[in-house]
Amino acid sequence: MSVNLHNVLFLIVILLLSAACSPATGGEVGLPAGGTQSGAVSQAGESLPDQEPDLLNPDAAYFAEDAGITLEEANLRLAFQETIGDIQPHLMSALPEIYGGLWVEHEPAYRIVIALTEGDKATIQPYIEGNDWAPFVEVITVRYTLEELTRDQAAAGRAADSVQASVTTAVDVINNRVELKVGNPELFQNDLAEAGLSLPSSVVVSAFQTGGELPGRNQGVVLEFPTGDGRTIYLPKQAPSDMSMAALMEGPLIEVNGCLRLSDDNYQNGFLVIWRNDADLRINGDSIEVLDGRGQPIARVGQPLRAGGGAIESPMAYARLEETIPGLPIAACPGPYWLIAELQPLSPPAVRKTPTKEIYQQP
Repeated sequence: MSVNLHNVLFLIVILLLSAACSPATGGEVGLPAGGTQSGAVSQAGESLPDQEPDLLNPDAAYFAEDAGITLEEANLRLAFQETIGDIQPHLMSALPEIYGGLWVEHEPAYRIVIALTEGDKATIQPYIEGNDWAPFVEVITVRYTLEELTRDQAAAGRAADSVQASVTTAVDVINNRVELKVGNPELFQNDLAEAGLSLPSSVVVSAFQTGGELPGRNQGVVLEFPTGDGRTIYLPKQAPSDMSMAALMEGPLIEVNGCLRLSDDNYQNGFLVIWRNDADLRINGDSIEVLDGRGQPIARVGQPLRAGGGAIESPMAYARLEETIPGLPIAACPGPYWLIAELQPLSPPAVRKTPTKEIYQQP
């Protein structure tokens, strides 16, 4: 299953969150031609009445401090932000054959970058003129249009689905490419080759994790562990991923028919837990523990579990998940499912000590 991050990344670029998250010191914009020294700029480019800059936008003071610029400068950049994004749909509609994307940079100097496969600033001048931020626009030449990148992203997702690999994809307009992340890139490329498939030239493949041993599969798996009394404990594991849901569930971890479930009042047998891809199981007598990739216990049957992650409760969602985990559904372990996020190692079981007797001697 492929996860499309294009809309997410696209929204980030349009809202210019790169400015809010990591603004750089220095490189002030300065007032554009026709601007005033004391007023801020409205969406129409008109100067606003004099007033305290931080009252115009409550984010300005924080932005100014974080970026090392004046309040006036911060208000100016934030005012620009409100209208810069408006130009994107016009460029996409009018220039689809050459338009490659738009973003804002704050270091080493403030600039608004518009990417084109051909042409220069004169090409886009009709679409940006009349905006106070137009003097700060710079045009760069790129290889792929945004339309091509979007199309290549969809093609990469279809190729991944064809070999049943779980991947995430995103259009990276700044680097003019499509990013595809997968658990094991070499295994993924081999699977594509065996299927007679290839990826568009704009797609760059990388692993979810940057260090450590890569997983031996790009799908989830259901492992089975025998117990001493002849039963089987199932351990369904998610496909490798760098994403997880952020809900929270608390309750005891229980075992029902060999299935490790998170108890919940809304369902008789709670949620079947789908563990992270590096999880393992340890059975020692009556003790059943789930281990993380370092071999540390993160869950123990019979003990409370505070589990981040998210619920899978509808038949349609069941089907999507089961496509990525061969072995699901398990006849003995029906849904609903809880896709667990990373857990912290458990504390060792408490050891009860016999209190020592203290003898008081009167001096």
